[in-house]
Amino acid sequence: LRALLYAATTVGLESALVGVPTVRFRPQGKLALDILPDGIDLPVAEADNLEQILLAARPPAINRDRVFSPVNIEFWKRAFAHD
Repeated sequence: LRALLYAATTVGLESALVGVPTVRFRPQGKLALDILPDGIDLPVAEADNLEQILLAARPPAINRDRVFSPVNIEFWKRAFAHD
């Protein structure tokens, strides 16, 4: 997989988290929401520069601690103790 192009949904975030070069497509004249968490920036392409952006796409460096909360081990121990 050379790169992933997405327009909306969490598929872009999921792709970036596993290290796939990921580009958000912003169509001209259409609503294009940026749903990425603060501090995570991926390249954005429009129709006129799509090829150039895709060819330059590289795996993103994302700090997963900015996306996921720490696991509360004690909570899960209590939850599973009631089987």
